[in-house]
Amino acid sequence: MAEEQVDQMEEQAQEETKKKGGKVKKFFLFAILAAIVAAAVKFFQGRSSEFEEDEWQELPPPAGA
Repeated sequence: MAEEQVDQMEEQAQEETKKKGGKVKKFFLFAILAAIVAAAVKFFQGRSSEFEEDEWQELPPPAGA
């Protein structure tokens, strides 16, 4: 009798994990993670490419002008 109860509990646990692990949920979790990573990359790229006004160099005029 105890073995039957254990088997029933295992079946219930397997059914619950199937319900929780939906493809849509995994997709949204992946999308949120990707958005966080993209925002962090964009933030650090923006900080590293900022120049002060006196650091800009103007290009020389074209050779034909």
